[in-house]
Amino acid sequence: MSIIQIDSNKRLDDIEHHFKVSAGPGAGKTHWLVEHIRNVLHHSNRLSKIRKIDCITYTNIAVETILTRLGTSVTQVDVSTIHSFLYRHIVKPYVFLIADEYSLNYSKLDGHDELNHSFSKMESWIKSTRQFYLYGEENKVKKALNTIQWQLESDGILYLRLPKNKKYLGTINPKASIKKDSYISYRQEHWKSGYIHHDDVLFFSYQLITRYPFILEVIRSKFPYFFIDEFQDCNPIQMTIIKKISEFETIVGCIGDPAQSIYEFQGADVAQFLDFNLDRMYHYKILKNNRSTIKIVKILNLIRSDLIQEPTREIEGENHCLIVGPTKHAIQIVRERCIDKDFHTLSRDNLIVK
Repeated sequence: MSIIQIDSNKRLDDIEHHFKVSAGPGAGKTHWLVEHIRNVLHHSNRLSKIRKIDCITYTNIAVETILTRLGTSVTQVDVSTIHSFLYRHIVKPYVFLIADEYSLNYSKLDGHDELNHSFSKMESWIKSTRQFYLYGEENKVKKALNTIQWQLESDGILYLRLPKNKKYLGTINPKASIKKDSYISYRQEHWKSGYIHHDDVLFFSYQLITRYPFILEVIRSKFPYFFIDEFQDCNPIQMTIIKKISEFETIVGCIGDPAQSIYEFQGADVAQFLDFNLDRMYHYKILKNNRSTIKIVKILNLIRSDLIQEPTREIEGENHCLIVGPTKHAIQIVRERCIDKDFHTLSRDNLIVK
């Protein structure tokens, strides 16, 4: 299907079709999404006190931003992160159906969080999996346990593994590694106490909707519209769940920018955003940049060619100098050129910035 160009103020006349919107920085993605939600609230005849619009985004700050912009309209919109949504609407009410199989003490389940690698939990796991060579290697083991994630394979099964680019973390020494099939045993040490990791929310949600399709019917009856902001940050498990929701009745809409994906460490893949498609899905692009000066937009267009932006602000802007390279070299240039000038730094770690 051809891609339709729109701007951030364009309202869709037909609200009953799946859509994907691609837009670059400064295009007004959140503004467009909020206005689209208002448009659906105003024109849809499929909403009621118990049938709402669901809006997913990827940080709590983004949730608050959307809630603030919606104002009084928020009563008919459920805005949350993907993990919060899945926990509230799938895991919490239905996990009892599979809890025994995974040794999950659901009676004590109260949210999801990072896991505390206590000595007792690690010792119990080491003994039960007979990996006694892990004693004395707690720091190395904890790094691996902090990095494992649920991965969806081509056979449709979820496996708890280290990411492909971090497999080395499973090697304790030249002769010993953590058993790949033991990672889930470690998670179960926590599940027995009613604690689940954020990533486990995806695992249990996937298992539940796969085995008990009626859960999807409940979700669709509650949410005839399902919109996802920052869609480029979805991982394969999340996308699979979203596709299953879209199969009947519920209209799915997603908006994002493949160049702004920051959750690769959680399995997000830019190619997934580009290839994502549903039956009768409309594809849109917002090419106008409402935030940046003309010179900044020119720089952005040099950096990427997949989405060429058009500046709307008639401000040329100042010349900017980008210093890219090793930290020591960059610091030297800043000291020479920016004695009395403002400068900004961008790096992977806060420690480097300081």
